[in-house]
Amino acid sequence: MAHAPSSNSRQQKLCPERAGRRRIKRWMLGTALMSVFASLLLAPVASTTTAAYTAQSNTVATKFYLNIPKYSFREIPLPTKGFRIAVNTRTNQVYASDYGYNLHIIDGATARVTQTVTVPGNTSYSVTVDEANGQIFMASTRGRNFYRFPVSNPADFAASPATYGFARGIIINPNTRKVWIHSDAILARVNGATMVEEARVSVPGAIQSSIALDSSNSTLYIANNDVANTVSVYNGLTLAITKTIPVGVNPVGLEFNPTTKQLYVANSGANSVSVVNTTTGAVIKTIPVGISPSNVAINPKTNKIFVTHASASGVYIIDGATQTVEDVLATPNNAHSSAAAVNTVTGSVYVVASERVYEVTPRP
Repeated sequence: MAHAPSSNSRQQKLCPERAGRRRIKRWMLGTALMSVFASLLLAPVASTTTAAYTAQSNTVATKFYLNIPKYSFREIPLPTKGFRIAVNTRTNQVYASDYGYNLHIIDGATARVTQTVTVPGNTSYSVTVDEANGQIFMASTRGRNFYRFPVSNPADFAASPATYGFARGIIINPNTRKVWIHSDAILARVNGATMVEEARVSVPGAIQSSIALDSSNSTLYIANNDVANTVSVYNGLTLAITKTIPVGVNPVGLEFNPTTKQLYVANSGANSVSVVNTTTGAVIKTIPVGISPSNVAINPKTNKIFVTHASASGVYIIDGATQTVEDVLATPNNAHSSAAAVNTVTGSVYVVASERVYEVTPRP
């Protein structure tokens, strides 16, 4: 007697087909997850935030957690080892000096070097920008003077008629077009429009490593990287010292926050950053950072401070509201960083690290 196929036998015949569909779904889900993991692993960022996700397959939901990078990196190769850097927020350009004789112009939109200008026989050093008048100024250590480059045509540069010894730093007040340049023995003020020197003073016995400016009153802050371990405060108009502030061992880099009126000083020999109340001249906080901090960059809009390190890979991020380290960004390829600059319009930070400039941008 013939029997109709049972429901169990029908299910058994359908099982291979169902199993195949399930295997395909599992494979698709696994492929999607692997793509997500791969994209995150390839991102050269150490700083992450944890987020929860749910993957849905048919009626089965799987919850998993990922460490999402807080920042994205773009790598910009340089022909030679970079040294100092400045940003033009109006043109979205970045200007990087190197240990040779070059100034590299970088397009912030494409993260590419668009032009390299060579100054024969003169080692490039510090860089500053007059955005309003479209000019770049760069100090030179070997030629012992400084150069002015038009933003529109950097190759058409001009040298200062005077020399300044081992010219370590240069900065401009965009409100007055006054330029200050300092070396181991000289501090001078120059008219940025005419390149004519207006005044100079001798600073014997000091190794001045970096300069910062309060543009509202032309007050200068210069780090003395010698046995004094101090910051000298100058009246930029008279070039007279108005105050001397003791900080940490071997101060090498410093930056002024125009919003909070605080000065941040990188102490290379103490592995710390001194926070100075510029109204009182007192150090209000000493913040431990990595090995041999070299320079400081500040975003006054977000009150974030970025500290580079000459003898360690990574950039320390300080929250100016709490005066504590809130994050450490691992520099790709473990490169030691020498300087940084912030584009306050885009929020990107540009870090010089060996033969690279890294654009670091907060993720939305």
